[in-house]
Amino acid sequence: MLQAFYVAEHAGNFMMSLEVEDADAWWERIQRQEFTKKYPGIMCKPPAIEPWGIRVLYLSDPTGVLWHIADMRKL
Repeated sequence: MLQAFYVAEHAGNFMMSLEVEDADAWWERIQRQEFTKKYPGIMCKPPAIEPWGIRVLYLSDPTGVLWHIADMRKL
């Protein structure tokens, strides 16, 4: 649900998790959209296997919310 408000303390400490079937496909789409050029200051990190065994890519949105986009395919 999207809301029309911004509270820096909230955005800076908020994470969203999205489970996808193919993190590489999401990463390619993010790169094609050139989010870092459109929204200076956002963070984008490519998919990598985390110590807990799940491949995750990270993206911060323009308000500072951190998105964990996790690949749920079997490793």
